[in-house]
Amino acid sequence: MKEKIDQYAKGIFEYHMPEVIMTPSALSVSVDAGEIAQGSFRVSNSAGRSMKGIVCTDCGSMILEKEAFQGTDNEISFAFRGTCCEPGDVIHGRIRILSDCGVAELAFTVNVAVPACDTSAGRIRDLNQFTELVRSHYVEALRLFQSPSFARIFLQNKETYLERYHGLMKGNDKSMALEEFLIAAHKKTPVQLTVEKRELQYPNCEKVFADKLVLRRDTWGYGEYEVKSDAAFVRFDRSCVRTTDFAGDVYELPFVINPDCMSIGHNFARITISSARQTLEIRVIARRYCMSDEERREKITQQKAVSSLYQSFVYYQAGKLSEKDYATSVEKNVGSLAQSEQDQPEHDRDKYGWLARVFRIHLALLNGMEEIFHLEMSQLEGNLIEIRNQEPLLYCSYYYLMHLWKPEAAQRAGALEQIRECYRTQSHHWLILWFLLQMDERYQISVKRQEAVLEQIEEGCHSPLMYLELCRLYNSTPELVLELSDARAQVFHWGLANRMLEEELKFRYAYLISRTRDFSGVMLQDMYRMYEEQPSDDLLTMICQLLMRERRASAENVKWYLLGIEHNLKITDLYENYIYALQETPDMVLPNRILLYFSYNNQLNATKKAMLYAYVIRHKDRDKSTYDHYCDTMKKFAREQLLQGRLNDHLAVIYEEFIGEEDVDEQLAAVLPAILFAREIRCDDPHIAGVVVRHRQLQQEETAAFVNGRAMIAVFTAQPQIFLTDRLGRRYSSSIGYTVHRMVHLDHLIVKCLPYVGDNVRVLLHLYEKAVSENRTGEDIAGMRRRILGIAGLEPEWKRSLFAIQMQYYFDNFQGELLDRELEHMDWEQVLSRDRGKFIEYCAVRHKYEKGMEGLMMFGWEGMDPRRVLKIAGHAFVGAGEDVTLTKLAWYIFRAGEFDKPVLMYLCDYYSGTIPEMVRIWNACREFGIDIQILSERLLAQILFTDQMVPEAYQVFFSYEENGFNRKLIRAFLKRAAYRYLVQGETLPEEIFASFYQHVQVEENRPCLLAVLKHLSDHGMLAGSEAVFVDYNLHQLYEKNIILPYFQKFKDKLVLPDTLLKEQYVEYTADPAHEVKIRYTYIVDGQHQPTVTEVMPDVFEGIRVRGFILFQDETVEYQVLEIDEDGNEKCTEPVCLNYVDQMGEEEGINGYRMLNNMLSRQNTGDEELLDLMQEYAEKRAIVKLLMKPDDGGRGINDRR
Repeated sequence: MKEKIDQYAKGIFEYHMPEVIMTPSALSVSVDAGEIAQGSFRVSNSAGRSMKGIVCTDCGSMILEKEAFQGTDNEISFAFRGTCCEPGDVIHGRIRILSDCGVAELAFTVNVAVPACDTSAGRIRDLNQFTELVRSHYVEALRLFQSPSFARIFLQNKETYLERYHGLMKGNDKSMALEEFLIAAHKKTPVQLTVEKRELQYPNCEKVFADKLVLRRDTWGYGEYEVKSDAAFVRFDRSCVRTTDFAGDVYELPFVINPDCMSIGHNFARITISSARQTLEIRVIARRYCMSDEERREKITQQKAVSSLYQSFVYYQAGKLSEKDYATSVEKNVGSLAQSEQDQPEHDRDKYGWLARVFRIHLALLNGMEEIFHLEMSQLEGNLIEIRNQEPLLYCSYYYLMHLWKPEAAQRAGALEQIRECYRTQSHHWLILWFLLQMDERYQISVKRQEAVLEQIEEGCHSPLMYLELCRLYNSTPELVLELSDARAQVFHWGLANRMLEEELKFRYAYLISRTRDFSGVMLQDMYRMYEEQPSDDLLTMICQLLMRERRASAENVKWYLLGIEHNLKITDLYENYIYALQETPDMVLPNRILLYFSYNNQLNATKKAMLYAYVIRHKDRDKSTYDHYCDTMKKFAREQLLQGRLNDHLAVIYEEFIGEEDVDEQLAAVLPAILFAREIRCDDPHIAGVVVRHRQLQQEETAAFVNGRAMIAVFTAQPQIFLTDRLGRRYSSSIGYTVHRMVHLDHLIVKCLPYVGDNVRVLLHLYEKAVSENRTGEDIAGMRRRILGIAGLEPEWKRSLFAIQMQYYFDNFQGELLDRELEHMDWEQVLSRDRGKFIEYCAVRHKYEKGMEGLMMFGWEGMDPRRVLKIAGHAFVGAGEDVTLTKLAWYIFRAGEFDKPVLMYLCDYYSGTIPEMVRIWNACREFGIDIQILSERLLAQILFTDQMVPEAYQVFFSYEENGFNRKLIRAFLKRAAYRYLVQGETLPEEIFASFYQHVQVEENRPCLLAVLKHLSDHGMLAGSEAVFVDYNLHQLYEKNIILPYFQKFKDKLVLPDTLLKEQYVEYTADPAHEVKIRYTYIVDGQHQPTVTEVMPDVFEGIRVRGFILFQDETVEYQVLEIDEDGNEKCTEPVCLNYVDQMGEEEGINGYRMLNNMLSRQNTGDEELLDLMQEYAEKRAIVKLLMKPDDGGRGINDRR
């Protein structure tokens, strides 16, 4: 700026100020609400030269990176702060450039849009577009979904979606969270899988082989599925399949079938592909080759025949099958066994051959077929040694049959010793023992017999013959059974099932069951069977006592307890155990004796008491007397349970029956809200492990675990967000079904709790939300809001909104003290953007200026009442230093016309703007009596620096000229004004010419001198001093060959040189840097003389002047050519210049004038022509004689 002043002070001017070029010419900025938009623009000039200047704006939200710049091409970066803007806002403003190349303004328009983001699919701003991004660029969409900007961009003003989003994002699987969010937002449906085959059959599995399941999904989206098989022979390489693994909508799931893990024959497996939303089951049937179907059928037939043979023999031995029926059965089964053995493979043919042979021999013996018997026995006898080694059972059977036929012969043959030896050394088989039991006298001793058979059973024998032997033994000698071992229990169970036990033994068995510690379900079923076969109170007592001892309280035991009650058994806690075992059903009916019993002696636990009391309450219309009898007890019980905070379906019935408004006291109020807000969430999906409830008012979530498909959780607001969670911590919003059951319907009691639990957030939020829904207002609601705002853990956004409502209430209801207190402690960050303007006004009204000023500086003041802003910010300008934001604020106040002296003083010191704006401030300061000397100097310097001028600014100069001390600045300003007046034809105020006049009196100042002379040339007669001034300076300039056409206007005021009056002048103003030529030709008597081109001399700063002396019969036709630095020419249209007599009578008669008079007479044919010619010749001779020849003088025509 100093350089520009020095330049003007020296009289150095620029003809053409370069044009400031803004790129772009206008700014259009788009900013997302709550965001900051950044950008830049460039400042250069048409001359391409280095420039410097400052840049500024009035917009509080527009932040410029730098305030000053210097260079040829300057980039100015900016940032628009949209943090306080709402979508749909349109902000208009200007950025001003004040430079040494001039002043320019860059208009900008900011459109505040709904937040958006740039993606591979383009710029997106709503959920529909985001859904398309998920489909086309899943990984990018998932990353965006997890970013902090997702909620701000896509969920603005979508409170429900926002809560759901925050809840889902707390789950462990973000892909599942994205899927659930889109499903809940109705942007897609859950993925469902299908499989091509639900049953896979592999009929011949010999080697390990692979296969695959083809899975298809019905829609796009994410799903994760657990894959498993319940059989070892089906093996998967991966245990989890995700839809991201699919190729399109298809996925091939490989698996391996391993026959080594199969058993012989058919093997079954179930493949399960499951998620929390869906379960697919695929049945696998694989057969490992061992035999053909025909062979398998024959083997089954064989096994049935063997089983039937043994069963027939047992029943025959037990006397339950006659000899005839036994013979028929044996003959049939032996024949079937013989036939099946023929069809078996060779290595299996002799497996049961010995058995068939033994039964055939036994059948021959029974039927008296001695020939067959002898033949078979002889054959065996001939091979006994071989048989002993290969078939010990057949070997022993031979001796047993011999014993049956002829005991003496068997004795002679040592049959018993042979069997004993075989049992001891070769085979410990139960059949050999059975032979010994029939033949050996040592085993006729009961204890010995018992020990031998029990040993077999304990070693794993399950032969009915062994069981039969013990049943016979115990039937005859029940005193042998002193305790109940596992082996004896097997025997008794078999004997009971096959009716082999006598009554005494049955009772002993029952007695032992009731005393044993190693109790099993089989024993209990045997007790039931014995009672059903022969009911008795003793046996019923044992059953009931056993059930009670074993704490059997299942539904199947209820009938036994009830039987005991009906039989009036004297068993302690029988009634209680009946209730414990009882499972409530809608049609359940309790006997009166039960109700009567518990009305006098109720020792049940709380849960069963609740069930009993709930039953009484539900049936009070049918049995009023019982209800009345229980009433006091139930009411007392209700209070006790309520104080302990317990709740279930039965207690809910009791609470609703007995808890009323009059019962609510401080104790109940402490626990009652948890009961009233309790909700039971029910979900049958086995994958679901827990439930989470989010209330939009709170940061903390409510959580509960599922037990048997049910979870109890608190719900106390109208629209909570409920999420189900699986074992892996994934959350589900709406894709899995569940139900919500209100436990207790006593909402009217909540308000009764408020006086006692004023800090209970659940109660407060519930009652406040209810009041809002009913449009209730008043001091009580305001008091509730105060309590809520004092609670920790509120969701910040909701708390800010509630705080704004409370402040509005204070303001509207003139509660100044409360409003003041809140304003003093208020944190501006906790105020919603939409409410900040309102809060700043509160500060203005309540004189909380410092707090209000904090808000203005943080969030801006656009759109606010300037009077309110001045009221708040007025004190901030007193003694304040330079601050960009404060300067913008001061201008906002001033521009609206609502300002005071401190604001003006601050602007006077620090504001930089356009000249009209600065002049406006200057005028206001002058009216307020503020010292404007520095402002005036700053303003004048800016005029010179930017070359921007408005007429009103001259008053600034006149004021400064009078008192200013910077004479260089004054000189520069005057010279610039004179230059623009002379060269550019600018209109100046009359007063400035006096300044010009005074200035040239004391120092040389050619621009001002020429301006004064031009101004005086248009005036009337000159005053004495003016005439002297003009005459002197005009002749001085003339002597220096500085002649301007307006000099001729002084011809009637002063005596001018003859040459000045003789010439006709052509004036042309152009850039001094350009070459200007004049091309002209004389036209004499209609004849064009040769054309002449010559350079027009620069008289002053680009003003070119060329004078022509013309005679009466001459005309000059001319054109002016202007040639710029690049050689480009500009030519004017041809113009004719004619002779004009500018000499008055007072100038006298000179030669030039006499010649023109003669020419004039010649053209008209005047008779005085000769006289004039004679007069001219005489005078010329006299002059030539008396005076030296004229040297031609300046301005003499070239022709001379």
